[in-house]
Amino acid sequence: MSGNITIDPLARATAVADPQIREVRSLKSGQTLEARRFIESVRYERLVQVRSQIKEAMDAGSPRVACAICGTAVYIVSSPDKAFFFRHRIEDGSCPAQTRDCLLYTSDA
Repeated sequence: MSGNITIDPLARATAVADPQIREVRSLKSGQTLEARRFIESVRYERLVQVRSQIKEAMDAGSPRVACAICGTAVYIVSSPDKAFFFRHRIEDGSCPAQTRDCLLYTSDA
C-alpha cells in the first residue's frame, strides 16, 4: 500500500484484525477492556483524540492504560492502512504480546 489514506472522521475506527494485545486494563478504574471493542466503539476522529490523550498522559508519567497480561503501559498506534492497535511503551520480551513487528499488524486477515 502506498500513499496517504484518508479516513472519514465520522466513520467508526477500525482495529487490526488480530492484535497482539487483546485486552487492556484501565489504570484508573481497574476495568479490563477488550482492545478491538474499545477501538471500534468510537468514531475515527474521537479515537485520534483519545490516542493523543493516552500518549500525553503516559509521557507525563501518568499512564491511563496497561497491557492486561504484563501490566506495562500501552498506547494506541495505527497501521499504514489506518487500523489501530495497542503497543507497549517498553517492550523487553517478557510479555508474550509482541507489538514491535509491523508485519503482525495488517487489517486484512
